[in-house]
Amino acid sequence: MGRQNRLTLISDAHTDVSLSNAQVETDLNAADSATTTINLQLYMTSMQITNKSYSMISQLNLFSML
Repeated sequence: MGRQNRLTLISDAHTDVSLSNAQVETDLNAADSATTTINLQLYMTSMQITNKSYSMISQLNLFSML
């Protein structure tokens, strides 16, 4: 009985992953390349700004204020 339950769980998980993959493929095929490229560039720019800000903040300490 335990083995059959595991097989059922694995089969259900496989079905869920297959459905998810199909949805991602549909979304990617429907995506507008220009909009996607712009969104990616905006995301990358914001990540660079975030990293630079974190770097600058992490270098601050009480001794640098004196």
